[in-house]
Amino acid sequence: MAILNMLTKEERKFCAQYILHIDKSEIVSGGLVHRVVRITDHDGQMYYLKVRSAEIAQVEGLHIEKEDVEFEYSALDFFSEEFPGYFPKPIARDVQSGMLLMHNALDRSQVLKTYLEGAKSED
Repeated sequence: MAILNMLTKEERKFCAQYILHIDKSEIVSGGLVHRVVRITDHDGQMYYLKVRSAEIAQVEGLHIEKEDVEFEYSALDFFSEEFPGYFPKPIARDVQSGMLLMHNALDRSQVLKTYLEGAKSED
């Protein structure tokens, strides 16, 4: 049974351009300036949609620019190429809507997190 109610009509339309059959979607995080929806297709492939907007922001008075997804897309594109498996690979973005669609990061992302935490504790 498909669960599609976690995506708005606009989000579903955007994702359908890149994901052939969306099986289910579920909210996995509500960040300070975005929400994150995990999307699974009929083959079990996972994707993540980040939606950035002032309506979602949880910090009062924080200036939110939907267009900032362009910077995040560029950074993820660079890092996913330079360090494959450690960063999610961006698929598409809609700057006007503040949406960023990306492939699931591989398990090695935990290794990067552990490395960064170790580097931080050495400071």
